[in-house]
Amino acid sequence: MNQETNGNLSEEIVIRNKPEWKDLVIYLLGGFGLYMLVSLFLALVFRHLTIWAAFVLYLSNGLCIGGSVYVFAVRRHKTDWKTMGFLPVNWHWSWVLIAAILAVVFIPLRSLLALLVTALLGGSLSSLQARSDLILMGNQFSALNFALTFLGVGVIAPISEELYFRGLLHRWFIGWTKPWQRTLASSLLFGLAHFDSFPVAISAVVMGAVNAVVYERSKTLWLPILIHMITNMIGVVTLYLALALQTYLHVPML
Repeated sequence: MNQETNGNLSEEIVIRNKPEWKDLVIYLLGGFGLYMLVSLFLALVFRHLTIWAAFVLYLSNGLCIGGSVYVFAVRRHKTDWKTMGFLPVNWHWSWVLIAAILAVVFIPLRSLLALLVTALLGGSLSSLQARSDLILMGNQFSALNFALTFLGVGVIAPISEELYFRGLLHRWFIGWTKPWQRTLASSLLFGLAHFDSFPVAISAVVMGAVNAVVYERSKTLWLPILIHMITNMIGVVTLYLALALQTYLHVPML
């Protein structure tokens, strides 16, 4: 009752004091916009893709996307860590099991939907190659590549992106929309942020919607963060396992 009551009261407060549209513009430009500029700058600085270039990109995700939540929202007293459900951490080990089940269930569903939509729209899967190269570092297996990629993709990105897309943007829409509307809005923004690859963008929209619903019901950011982490970790481990088999046992990758 307490958790539900607190969540309802929090939502009622936001609705009575509707957030300003200029804040949404600041969040988008200060977070996602800044990250895009930094990414373009890094592409000019690092002419060749290396593991350190990739890791700097992962760190910039944390600093730009996650850091914008603190700089443009928390410091400006537009929200706080407790309102977002980030701090204090009220941990429940059952969340790990719930997150693992949801991740495992939705990974194939997301993939099939992405492939179906791409095929129906006459798209190509070639855009996946650049993202695969970023994760696998040009198909060169090493423990360092795996460790830094696992940390960047499996830990840094999920925390920063859930803070930004669910804790900040999704909550901003509470004052203006119904639950299904803000779930759609925040998940579409999440998909747009992954539009370097159309299939990945479609898959991201699905995960964004799942995480938004989980966030609405649980009132904590940690469950969506866990879902995001486990999903990304499964992807990284699967790709590097396939690469290891190819490198050491000469098993061809599909």
